[in-house]
Amino acid sequence: MIKNNINLKLATKIDLEVVVEIDELKRIMQWEEAIEKNNCYLILSGEEVIGFTVFNYSFFGHGWLSIIEIKESFRKQGIGEKAVSLIIKMCKTEKLFTSTNQSNGPMRSLLIKMSFTHSGTLDGLDENDPEMFYYKQKG
Repeated sequence: MIKNNINLKLATKIDLEVVVEIDELKRIMQWEEAIEKNNCYLILSGEEVIGFTVFNYSFFGHGWLSIIEIKESFRKQGIGEKAVSLIIKMCKTEKLFTSTNQSNGPMRSLLIKMSFTHSGTLDGLDENDPEMFYYKQKG
């Protein structure tokens, strides 16, 4: 099964094109900055790039999973869960925080499945689509 062969690799400048290709919104400047700051990781199945994630410690000094995006053809195979598990292991703080839009049912389901705790909702970022915040207590 593919999810048993998932790894993360720090993205470099030469990976920007593949990250932007995966990103449905094509946010080139955002990913360029994340790569420059060593916060962007490629999600690999063997040698194939099948997604990316941005992870850092910018949320009040806690681990912050900013985004995880998997290529459409690799979704619903457990890859997101495996990648988030790898980030949890990598995280050096006792709590890992993340957020997602209320409309993002697949991500919300994944977070609940992985025992993340809902910690609040913020209105006003996206019109009629509140941002929902979650955290995972390590240990």
